[in-house]
This record gives sequence, C-alpha cells and structure tokens, in this order.
Amino acid sequence: MASPLPADGYSLPVTRFARAIPAALALAAVLAAPAGAATTRADVSVPPGTTARGVALEVRATGCAARSRAVIAIGDSPVRRVGVGARWRARRAARALEPGRHAVAIRAPRCRRVAVRRVRPVGVAPLPAPPTGSAVQSRAASWTPPPALAALSAQLAAGAAAPLPRHLPIGTAVSWERVRGDEALRSLFARRFDSLTPENEMKMAFLQPRRGEFDFETADAMVRFARLRGARVRGHTLVWHQQNPGWLTHGKWTAGTLEEALGDHVRTVVGHFRGRVDTWDVVNEPLEADGSLRAGDAPWAPVLGASYIETALRAARAADPGARLFVNELAAEHPGPKLDALVALAADLRARGVPLDGIGLQNHTTVGGFPDRDRLAAAIARFAALGLEVEITEMDVGTTAGAGSLEDRLARQADAYAAAAQACRANPACTRLTVWGMADHLSWLGGGERALPFDETLAPKPAWAALAG
Repeated sequence: MASPLPADGYSLPVTRFARAIPAALALAAVLAAPAGAATTRADVSVPPGTTARGVALEVRATGCAARSRAVIAIGDSPVRRVGVGARWRARRAARALEPGRHAVAIRAPRCRRVAVRRVRPVGVAPLPAPPTGSAVQSRAASWTPPPALAALSAQLAAGAAAPLPRHLPIGTAVSWERVRGDEALRSLFARRFDSLTPENEMKMAFLQPRRGEFDFETADAMVRFARLRGARVRGHTLVWHQQNPGWLTHGKWTAGTLEEALGDHVRTVVGHFRGRVDTWDVVNEPLEADGSLRAGDAPWAPVLGASYIETALRAARAADPGARLFVNELAAEHPGPKLDALVALAADLRARGVPLDGIGLQNHTTVGGFPDRDRLAAAIARFAALGLEVEITEMDVGTTAGAGSLEDRLARQADAYAAAAQACRANPACTRLTVWGMADHLSWLGGGERALPFDETLAPKPAWAALAG
C-alpha cells in the first residue's frame, strides 16, 4: 500500500523521484512486452473538489504462463506490477489523482486475456489549498537527486521513453440473434472491441411489450456476455420515437399519465441494470433536421413537449447515480440548425441542473460525404465547452454512394473512419467510438454497402487499421 500523502496534500520532489523508480521500471516492461500481450482498459472518476491516492480494482487473467504478472497504468504512467490469475483478485495502484476521469490500463504480456470487473478511486479527500510560505520551497531547493535519477529524468524529458498514446475505446453494436450461436463472431468481439451496444434488445418494444410486464431475458444474456469478456455495455435506448410497443403508440394519454408511464419505464430498466450498464442513451434522436422537436410515431413530444427529455434523464439518474447519461442524435456532426439546436438543448439542461453527462454523435455516413477530422473536432469541441463527454455512437460508412472502383471506395471509407478516430483522440472529452455492427453482412444497411470495418469473412478491412490507429 502507498505511503500517505503529506499533510499539506503535496509531495516533495524526493517523493516524486522515489516514485519514478518503480514507474520507470514498469514503463520499460510495458514497452518491452510482446505485441500480442493481453490488454484491457477501464475508467475511474474522481469527484469534483477532491483528490484520490490511487485506485482499487479487481483483476482476472486467463491463459497465462506460470507466475505471470500484469502492469497497471493510470493515464500514460505505468505505476505497479501485480500477479494475476484465473480468479478475481483485489489490487491497488497508487498515484495522486486530480478531479476528473482517468483511464486505467492493464497489460498482461504472458496471458491470453485480462479483464477488470470493477474499479474505484481510493483515498478520496477534499482538494487541499496550496501551501503558503517558503518552507516547502526551501526544502525542495536543498535536495539534489542522485546522478542515476537525474539521468533518468533527463532521458524521459528528452523523449527517449515517449508517453503511451491516448487509448480510444472502440465498441460495437451487437444483434444477439446473430451472435449468440456464432463462435467466430463471439471471438471477434472478444478480441477487438471494448464495449457492446445492443442493437435492438433494450428498446422499449422489446423490454416492455405489455404495460407493466418487463422481459429482460435477452438483454441480461447480452450484458453477461459482455461483462465476462471484460467489455462495457452501452444501454440503447430508453426513449425513442420508434420501436415502441402498441400500448404506448395507440394509447390515450394525458400529460400526467404519460409522464408516469415514462418514469416507470426508465426507473425499472435502469434500476434492473444498475451497476452493470455503465452508459445509457437515455433519449435518442429528439430533434428534426431543422432543429425543432421531433414527434415521430410516439406520444412523447406531442403530449409532453421537450419536458419528456428532462423527465427521462432525472428518472435515470435516480435509478442509477453511477451511470453516465447521454442524449444521442443523428446527423448532428455537420454545422447547421440541428447541431445548433442540440448544443442549445444541452446547454439549457446543464444550466438547469438536469443530469446530462454526454452527447452521442451517431456519424452514420458515406464515402461520398463524410465529415472530415476538422468538422468532427469542431462539433466535439462545442459540447466539451459545456463540460460534457462526447461519444461517436453508431458509426458506419456506406460505399455505394461513392465513385471509382471498389478499392478506391474502401480507401475513402478508411479515410472516413480515420477522421472520426483522430478527431475523437484529439479531444479528451471524446471517450469512445462505436461502430454499428462488426462485419459487413451484419450491417442494418445490408451487406452490399460494405459499411463496417470487417468484411463478411470477418477479415479486417483498411477501415479497421485506420480506426484502430
């Protein structure tokens, strides 16, 4: 266990250099590890106005050689090496953490797979005030590092050991009917993707086909499948204008009865998956192309107006305070009235204290008109300025709308995926990119569009190399 921080909350230079020794050794181990080493990643949040002394996590690895060890990194800095095994084991990694979200990475060079079940900050304390006076400065000025540590510090500063690039988690939408009996698809998911989004199985028509009667069997199976493989789950979607049960779309509603039905559905579903689904698309596609409120075939907007969005978000937060809550929108990547309206909606919700953590930009696009890196970066930045996370949530890139040979169009498709990944990696507020299906023949657009990063034989296309970076 790490030594406690000084009473004033600040470590002296000697403390930092002492900690640099195991961190540098761990960094060397990471850089020297074989390319096929098992890796997994998770995020941990330190509440505003506090600091943490490190993280506690439960780790499990499979297919390991004898006496295998894993490296735990927080952000870009490896901080601890630990033994791993087939059973979940509690581990701690010490590093002073500021408020905000921090990436935790586990790398097991001699294992086939490594997974994290849960992770949380430890040693959380109020953020200290900066020390006053010259005592700290005088003690720091009087200490000279040993030559070996001074040389190591200079080497790191010169870039001899470059920091690890920011990891971009890549998820995929999954149709359980297609995946559950197909071992090749299950293996592809386990090897390539960090998170799972149910394509349809968590929509209202599937979970509450009759009012008050919930069916979680298929959705539960999908959550178990993902979590056993160390992947996260994005819940999709709680409230939408499509794929709703007949009792909702054909019912006679007042504002009071509809708000009650909405709250009951959201609280029941989010409460059922509390602690197992880390992110929810709470409201999906609330806006028309001109920025006005979308009606669709559901009574949400026609009966409740825009208030249904707030009702759903507040109900979701009450059911699972730890889940991240998103509004997910189609075709808002380009400048125009829809993007402007979505920014205004998000700003209004945040200003009024409505629980909203992020915005999903779907980025369904084609080789003939995809948003380039700068355009996506500009859209992401607008939401980041509001203190929101952003995820690219449903990306695919159709190829039939483009000119040229198939080879030319697949190259343009790779450019589209690269633009999205680069824009997301460039802004820390962008935390995940999800493709809407794993392989071409599974796409909702049909196999002929060749819209996804893997072909029908499950071989990676140029798009995958561009996306994975």
